[in-house]
Amino acid sequence: MRSTEPNRLPEVICLLKNTNWSQNACDWFSQKAETNRICFLLEAVRGQSPDLRVEPTLVIYQPDGSYMPEVLDIYRYSKRQVFERPQERLQ
Repeated sequence: MRSTEPNRLPEVICLLKNTNWSQNACDWFSQKAETNRICFLLEAVRGQSPDLRVEPTLVIYQPDGSYMPEVLDIYRYSKRQVFERPQERLQ
């Protein structure tokens, strides 16, 4: 499910419940450590009982404006998965 504004979490959970999906994990994102959360990413599974695991908030930017190391790791992993050829993944 795509990320969305934090105040829409109850609405999204109700929508999931009404369509036989259950929330599994929720990741929160904040631009800086001292700011409010700006969005969430909800993992859902179909036909299972709800079990919401809330992950720590992922802060995107360091105080100097550069990306946090965790964000760079996610970006590098995603980029590697997208651009790597399938035969390279098997090795």
